[in-house]
Amino acid sequence: MVELDYLFQKLEIITPLGKDLLKNLKFLIDKDSIECELDKIEETIKKINTEKEKIEKIKHNLMYIKDIKRTIERINSEYILDDIELYEIKYFSIYYEKIRKEATFSYLKMPDLKEVIKILDPDNTNLPTFYIYDSYSTELKKIRKQRKKANDKEKEKLYIKEMEIENKIREKLTNKLKKYKEALKQALDDIGELDFVIAKSQQAIEYKLTRPELSNQICINGLYNPLIKDRLKNGKYQPINIKLKNGVTLITGANMTGKTVILRTIALAQSLLQYGFYIPAESAKMKIINKIFLISGDYQSTLNGLSSYAAEMLKLNEILKYIKEKNNAMILLDELARNTNPHEGKLIVKSVIQILNKHNSITLITTHFNNVADKNIRKLRIKGIKKEKLKSNITPENITEIIDYTLIEEDKEIVPEEALTIAKLLKIDEELIKTIEKLKKEETLNE
Repeated sequence: MVELDYLFQKLEIITPLGKDLLKNLKFLIDKDSIECELDKIEETIKKINTEKEKIEKIKHNLMYIKDIKRTIERINSEYILDDIELYEIKYFSIYYEKIRKEATFSYLKMPDLKEVIKILDPDNTNLPTFYIYDSYSTELKKIRKQRKKANDKEKEKLYIKEMEIENKIREKLTNKLKKYKEALKQALDDIGELDFVIAKSQQAIEYKLTRPELSNQICINGLYNPLIKDRLKNGKYQPINIKLKNGVTLITGANMTGKTVILRTIALAQSLLQYGFYIPAESAKMKIINKIFLISGDYQSTLNGLSSYAAEMLKLNEILKYIKEKNNAMILLDELARNTNPHEGKLIVKSVIQILNKHNSITLITTHFNNVADKNIRKLRIKGIKKEKLKSNITPENITEIIDYTLIEEDKEIVPEEALTIAKLLKIDEELIKTIEKLKKEETLNE
């Protein structure tokens, strides 16, 4: 989903370890796991707000962290680490310890790696470099001194001896590090987690995201779409309030009144929650669901030779198959059957509503068809054009300011006809406007 990708790309993740966590995100469906992720963000936001200097130090040192998982895995009984690998472990451990000093978060284990540094830094320089130090062996130190004064023939013999001693030292160092293999693995995990949660928390602050309360219902106040809001820049953005229940809810509204954005924003909020993020709203109660389905016209299948309609029908079939076998899904259908003729399209929408309303899932459908739902189907309508704004100077840049995006309960099921009004406001070709009005009058007389 574009909106989700947008927020993920905006995350300021520093380390490859943190980026791996984002890449391998899991869709969480149990309450404890989700609450755990939300707790981490809440704790970290408090730290960011009260201990800014510490957080900046952590972020600075995170820039030096590399992914050394493969190197750590090589610490075993058969493999001897080489100088580069020993350097990687020392380098990581030094910067990790600098981070550990500042990172007092309850969700991290942060094992002590000072002993690892001692093993790889016998001279206690605390420099992020490594070689086989003289301090490791008095014999090695002696041979190195002798080599400086020896002739070429002696140098060659001493060099071979030196390499033998160095290899024994590498083996000894590898064996010593075995004791700390699990601690090193935990340290890598903690660093990735810390980096990722700080990024999530800073984004929550920047976009004023909120922690939702887990509930058996969905009730969101002040829901907004960060991507649209960013694109509007200085334009006004109107958040919405919405409650969703099991069964089908129908949303009607004229073109340009934001029906598609509402569906995509609900999908975004639900996805963020179940990936362990705060959501774009002022406050919210959210229900955990097992799967999200969104049909919004952006079908990859069209690239494979299928028409938009065929791709839509295949996706719809996937949804129906899922809810008949399982349950507790969120199904968001935007202008279903828009790509076929109106008569058949209307029948498709009516049939889908009847079937989905029988299942224990949350379904939200936007439509441009009139009279497709029974009386027991919940109906919402976007208020639409603000009548008091009709005399304003309207341009393509500010037209959204004349739309009231508030969702209201509606008994009737008539899609508002505001397309002509919007065309007039945009000063579309006068001949076209008059022709539309003429045909509309003729159609009304013939009914």
